[in-house]
Amino acid sequence: MNFFKRAKVSVLRQPGKFLLLLILTFILSTLSVGAVSVNRAISNTETHLRYQMRPLIRFREDALAREEAWEAAGGYWGVEEINGRYVSVAKGPEWPRLYPITVDMVRNIAALPQVAQYHYNTRTHFVTDFNEYLPDGLIIPEGGFGLWCIGRSDATGDDRMTPPYFGCFPESIIHDPLTIFINGTSTNEPLEMREGLIEIVAGQGFSEDSSSGDHFPIIVSSGFAHANGFDIGSEISFTSIIISREPVSTWEEMVSDQRMFEFEIIGLFDVVPHEAENQQWELQRQRNIANQMFTINDANATIQRFEADGERGIARDAREESLIGDRLATGTQVTLLLNDPRDLESFSVDVLNYIPEFWEVINLINSFDAISTTLSTLNQIADGILLGAVGATVLVLGLLIVLFLKDRRHEIGIYLALGEKKKNIIKQILLEVLVTGLIGVTLSIFSGHIISTHLSREMIRTELTPTRASNDEVNPWDIELGDLGFGGYLSLEEMIEIFDTSLNGQTIFFLYFVGFGTILVATLIPIVYLVKIEPKKVLL
Repeated sequence: MNFFKRAKVSVLRQPGKFLLLLILTFILSTLSVGAVSVNRAISNTETHLRYQMRPLIRFREDALAREEAWEAAGGYWGVEEINGRYVSVAKGPEWPRLYPITVDMVRNIAALPQVAQYHYNTRTHFVTDFNEYLPDGLIIPEGGFGLWCIGRSDATGDDRMTPPYFGCFPESIIHDPLTIFINGTSTNEPLEMREGLIEIVAGQGFSEDSSSGDHFPIIVSSGFAHANGFDIGSEISFTSIIISREPVSTWEEMVSDQRMFEFEIIGLFDVVPHEAENQQWELQRQRNIANQMFTINDANATIQRFEADGERGIARDAREESLIGDRLATGTQVTLLLNDPRDLESFSVDVLNYIPEFWEVINLINSFDAISTTLSTLNQIADGILLGAVGATVLVLGLLIVLFLKDRRHEIGIYLALGEKKKNIIKQILLEVLVTGLIGVTLSIFSGHIISTHLSREMIRTELTPTRASNDEVNPWDIELGDLGFGGYLSLEEMIEIFDTSLNGQTIFFLYFVGFGTILVATLIPIVYLVKIEPKKVLL
């Protein structure tokens, strides 16, 4: 009888012992499988999150560094009485100049290896008397500015504080003003549209020939258009005014230069709603976006050049230093998408070679680090369980098999006395253990996967709930880009759904590899005992 038949007979003859071996293998393998399953799931989830939560970068003034440089040069804050009130006043040298980030700088930054995509847009704004679009259900806080104007330089203290005009030129007064931000785009698709924040619902978007004609193309929200009686093809005009620095007494003297810029509405958009626990914050986000407009960069660049040239002119006429300086090209607002959250640190260092002083890097998607820390903690727990399960499997199964072999030493001694080779007996023992292990590991893959999926999801929910709660505590009136909905903000439920615990072929192979590897190692101890068996000592 060969070793294969002997193994089969041995299993059938002693089912109780092999059932015990099967149960122990199943229990211990379930722990190992669960730990490996969680480990692989965390690895897969982190890969998904790194892609969905790639850093979305903006640049902003580093006000603290600028103030520190000013104070280092001798600047300080003093207190003066103005119109009966004490106010803080900057004393000493002028503040360090903040130079803009130009288009050429943007292109150099975009060439860095950490950058996946980039978008730059010019931005202008006008104070208007248009009607603001307010989403249904939005609660508007009391207060706010009900009047905007340009003050008269010849107004005295009493005149400045006397209603109804508070020292303003009547020609400049706008009641219930609405500041309109006009965002340019470096591509035919604004970043807000590319990120899925807005969608065209009427008309068309920008194209290569959008800049042709007498009017610049512009896209506005359908809500804003309805509130102001606009439609596709309607014309909108904005007037840019250059204000004199010289003391004047009339509006005509105050206006050094002015130019009207005309736009034609080519498309209407709607803001794509987002699911949010705080509905008022969501409606405020929709309000902020719906009252902005989108045009091509050339339109805003034309406006900015006019205003920059005008500012330089009035500074020259007043024999004063220009607030803009000579380095202004076209002021741009830059948005960069990095390849991976792990690239943020190196990018923040490399980009300093391309941006002017007193600018800092802002990551609008800043919650990945906390999530990564949570995943790393879970991974360490899973590794600890895996090592403990493997160690327990080797120890328990090794001792159990030794006991089984001691109980069968007379059987093994007879095989040896009849001339059977030890290597064939070893093969028989391995076959018996591996067949039992195969069944145990197979059953444990399913049970371990189910248990680990449930437990790991609950652990992630418990660990991430404080993180998401702290990240949700933001100012609902803040109109920074991240609060408008850009980038990869993920809710707790979305993160849990991303937690990928599915078993693919590679994972199943790895689970079998770990299971059989552990069982083989556990069998090495009994094999050493088997090799030392001598037939004469056993049978006598």
